[in-house]
Amino acid sequence: MVLRPADLTPLYAKRAGLVEIFMGGSMQKREIQGFSQRLEEERRQSFHHKSANDILALHESNFEILYAQIERVGINDGILGATLQFDFKRVAGETKKIRFQLKSKQIEHLREVLTRTMPEKTSQLASR
Repeated sequence: MVLRPADLTPLYAKRAGLVEIFMGGSMQKREIQGFSQRLEEERRQSFHHKSANDILALHESNFEILYAQIERVGINDGILGATLQFDFKRVAGETKKIRFQLKSKQIEHLREVLTRTMPEKTSQLASR
């Protein structure tokens, strides 16, 4: 995972100053977008020569989903945005769902990649 919600918590937790009160949240939004883009790019560059196991070990929130554990993959395109959802079986046998937010421009490409790489788990991903 290149960017975690916890990475942005300090920026969202900042109290609004006079400028933000009068100008609205657009300045804070630009600051957060700029910070997240820089952070994503820095992490992508640092991950470039690392193995999957090295990347997983970098943060306690990282985890691995084995292909055999995946039961279903779906893309939900709703009013509040699109999400990628994995349903998978954990070691104890219970099913867990995990969701990732998507940008709308990623949906078709991701749908194509998932359909090509795991067709038996993505039958519901046909282009809409």
